[in-house]
Amino acid sequence: PNIACQHGKCKLAKQHNCQEKRKHATPSNPIFLCDRCNDAYYAKCLDMKHLPLDEEQFLCRKCRTPGTRIDVFVHSTAQWITGTITKLHHNHNVDVLFQNGDRRYLDLDRTQRWRPHLSSTDKTVASLYVDQTSDPANPTFYVSRVSAIGTPKQYNDILKMQDQGERERWLHATDKEWRSIYEEQQVLKLVERCEVPTNAIIVPSSFIWKMKDDGTYKARLIAIGSRMPSKEVLEIETQAPAPKLSTVRLLLALAAKFDLPANLADIKTAFLSAKAQNPVYMHLPPGFRDLNLDSKGNPKLALLLKSIYGTANAPFLFYNLLRNFLFTLGFRPSPFDPCLHSMVRNGRRIWVLHWVDDLLMVMDDNNMKQFRIELEKQFETSYKGALEDNLYLGMTVQRWWTPRPGDGFKGFKLTQPHLVEHLLTVAHGHLPSKYNHGNIMMGDVRLSKNFCPTTDDERDQLSRLPYRQLLGKAGYFAINTMPQISYPVKELARFATNYGYKHWEALVRLCCYIRDNRDLGLYISGDRSNMVITGYSDADWNGVVDSNLSTTGWIVYLGDVPVSWCSRTQKCTSRSTAESEYI
Repeated sequence: PNIACQHGKCKLAKQHNCQEKRKHATPSNPIFLCDRCNDAYYAKCLDMKHLPLDEEQFLCRKCRTPGTRIDVFVHSTAQWITGTITKLHHNHNVDVLFQNGDRRYLDLDRTQRWRPHLSSTDKTVASLYVDQTSDPANPTFYVSRVSAIGTPKQYNDILKMQDQGERERWLHATDKEWRSIYEEQQVLKLVERCEVPTNAIIVPSSFIWKMKDDGTYKARLIAIGSRMPSKEVLEIETQAPAPKLSTVRLLLALAAKFDLPANLADIKTAFLSAKAQNPVYMHLPPGFRDLNLDSKGNPKLALLLKSIYGTANAPFLFYNLLRNFLFTLGFRPSPFDPCLHSMVRNGRRIWVLHWVDDLLMVMDDNNMKQFRIELEKQFETSYKGALEDNLYLGMTVQRWWTPRPGDGFKGFKLTQPHLVEHLLTVAHGHLPSKYNHGNIMMGDVRLSKNFCPTTDDERDQLSRLPYRQLLGKAGYFAINTMPQISYPVKELARFATNYGYKHWEALVRLCCYIRDNRDLGLYISGDRSNMVITGYSDADWNGVVDSNLSTTGWIVYLGDVPVSWCSRTQKCTSRSTAESEYI
């Protein structure tokens, strides 16, 4: 993880010289890992009176957000009590609501011993809500819903589980992942410390556990790649491209218009397929260090023979491997999107679009069978079947049939019902059950900086509202299936760091519009009579009242299928309506 100082560029950071002199922890100044973001902090830079009891049971200041569950030690009773952080003050102190109903103002750095709430079933707060009957100047917060998620965050959580069956299932998933990495795929090789060069790159490792939607217990071994030197030092490429969403819509339009099947496939353990580019050593994860000791009794290190999840260049190495594989088959990348590959085989044009390890294949059945055989020879692949039977990039794809008899298949319909449910979960208690928005996204409202809060108390009060969380989800609707909300999202995003009640009301109206039009979707027509690319653009004049800037909007169609759109604030001031149209 990143070596950081909680105080930023301050006297402590200069005094202890975190970035230069203390590159390795010492017994008097150990490193503590944040349990949520995996950033690392030296003990002296934490400036905490009571250091964490366990290196992995610690949260840095930026991760102590409202809704976080913590255990606080009460000296009078010598017991730990559980509470929820409900407010974060500017001096980094917090308000905590305990299970017995007590509320306390705590300084977690200097006066209180505490720890993140970890148990056999880790509990996280799903949402907070404000008591509408309380004083608006000093509102009262309550925990509206607490969801129990049986997912461990560290290896000790599994060992502490009271349910033996649950503990055995997580341990089995962990052992299965280790056997797959070490024995079956031979991703790493155990070496003694004396064999490691003095200037070698050594990174820590960890397991990540997750329970899938089908109830499967899954463990994933990762390297904490942020501890690796920068790409300039290693002289490696780390970035791998991802396809544009406009490319996805264009490919679906071609599939609909030429009546081609669209199928999905997933490459299993994709990053483990590519060989490592630089010699990188890794500390063994917790639970396996004591089982693999060298001749001196020290835990062995692992030399990575292949890329592993978490290393800085793993995405690029896999992208390069997949691109070369497709190239050998005869595919050629698009000059406009490197993730879209196409070729002519057996007299038919076929396409393959890859989003990391997810492949969208648009081709006829005969070419599909041949391509699957070639793909499975190179990679371990899971074939998912037809596109409309799966969830793709958060979108549900449905076959669109015309109501007229005999016409048959006419295209696809794209919706995002799962994202709507996530939005309603985050907005729980904030959206009215019925809202007369008149089917207008934001209404005739010109948002301005004049609506922003001017005092710290107002900012504290507004910071409890999930403005940025809702805005982020609305933004994904805007770029995926709802082009009509692009302008409201653009306007609301201007105030993401400093929003007022007027901005919040406009966001609530937008969320209600999304909720009430969740089934509207985006239609991909299969009508082949119109294959012309058409673009429309427009601009207002000085519509942004704070800076006298104009807004440009454009949309591009393939026939009658919307492929790409945008609403964007111009970067310079226009002196006339004609000039704003040309910028």
